[in-house]
Amino acid sequence: MKLSTAVGIIIILTFFLLPILTNFAVIPEDMKPQNIGEFLGGVFQYWIIVISKIFKF
Repeated sequence: MKLSTAVGIIIILTFFLLPILTNFAVIPEDMKPQNIGEFLGGVFQYWIIVISKIFKF
């Protein structure tokens, strides 16, 4: 495995794992569009809050 692949996997895991651990995103129980939307909404809400805190918007 190349270094860039390992770094990419770590970035993707961090992108999804941090919101799950902070309870912003709940892991969907099934693959219904509403549950997937709530999960992705929680992930993006978490990152919007993080970015706004960093740049103090």
